[in-house]
Amino acid sequence: MSALLRSMVDNHSRVETRIGSLTADAAWIDDQWSSIPAETYAAVATAIAEGDSAEAGHILEQAFSKIARREAMGTKETDQ
Repeated sequence: MSALLRSMVDNHSRVETRIGSLTADAAWIDDQWSSIPAETYAAVATAIAEGDSAEAGHILEQAFSKIARREAMGTKETDQ
């Protein structure tokens, strides 16, 4: 029984850690929206209008990755 309880506590801890990580990721993304160029928003809107949500997601993923790389290099400039 103690092994089961220990496993439940470990699982709960992992879930809390993951939720904390997702919350931090969401906060970072929320802070970065103003860094995304208008052309990117237009491309996302076009992809959504064409029914291609996968492409829209891919475009946003690339935009956020570019911002993260710049941040890692110590620059905060935007494409706007």
